[in-house]
Amino acid sequence: MLYRNFNSYNFGLQSRDMLKAATNALKSSSESFSTIATQTERFSLFANWLKENHAIKDMRWIEKSHLVEYAEHLLKKVEQGNLAIATAHNRLSAVNKVLETARADREVWVAPGDYLPERSGIASTNRAPTADLLDKQKDHLRNQPNGERLQLILDLGKHFGLRFEESAKLNARTAKEQAENKGYIRVLDGTKGGRARLIPIESRHQLAVLRKATELQDNHRSLIPADQTYAEFRNAAYKSIQNAPMRGFHGTRHGYAQSRYQQITGAICPVKAGITHGTAHYRFLSEKLGISVNEAKTLDKEARLQVAQELGHGRIEVTNAYLG
Repeated sequence: MLYRNFNSYNFGLQSRDMLKAATNALKSSSESFSTIATQTERFSLFANWLKENHAIKDMRWIEKSHLVEYAEHLLKKVEQGNLAIATAHNRLSAVNKVLETARADREVWVAPGDYLPERSGIASTNRAPTADLLDKQKDHLRNQPNGERLQLILDLGKHFGLRFEESAKLNARTAKEQAENKGYIRVLDGTKGGRARLIPIESRHQLAVLRKATELQDNHRSLIPADQTYAEFRNAAYKSIQNAPMRGFHGTRHGYAQSRYQQITGAICPVKAGITHGTAHYRFLSEKLGISVNEAKTLDKEARLQVAQELGHGRIEVTNAYLG
């Protein structure tokens, strides 16, 4: 048995090196040599990410907010097509295993399924927040640092489908002018690969959000406070929501995708209808809209392509994680 002082470096796991400490933790849990090697390799990716983004080298300073942020980082790579869903699940599970063993508790632990797409890639659980849950999230943020800005980031996700980084870096003043004069906004800063995309203005709620964001932005060029870098703002934001009712900021993008699908097709998407993706939903669309199954299939594809583009994805398959 490994006797240790939990108040010492890396919880007393006999090394100041985080990876060696992780290996020692896994050894104490009687894992096989192959499992220890695999889990340590996966944990090393998290350790490198921690060092680069938070300058953390001691397990004692890892908080749940860091795991939530890392989960969002993995999600972004999945959506970009740079990481398999199963691989993302395995990486986050390895982090959970190491920290649970090192800490001897689950205080710093997240369920991969709460943040990452289902392993099949097709959503069977609706991740779009209800209006009540979104209100509770905003109430939680109200008294947090930069709470009003974080509330607006939720609204930008809900009404424009923007990622956290895209929302934070959006020049609301420019976007408001585009919305009022052109009927769309152009999103560039913080996008995948720096590729611009256009988001159509379809409701007065979108204009209201942009006006409020413009007021809060004041003379600055984004929602990032003038005295903070983007990294500082992001890190503080994820710390603010570690005990919030709603996990992360990504759920509002699900709501946007589902709302746009319904606007385009005139019917709700599979995950919202509680219907299996594919043939069963084509039949549902056919009956709901009074069209043939083939026409329903074509309409579904066209809607998914449009939603994918507005979310900033090049692959229509990604919409399965949002729409079912």
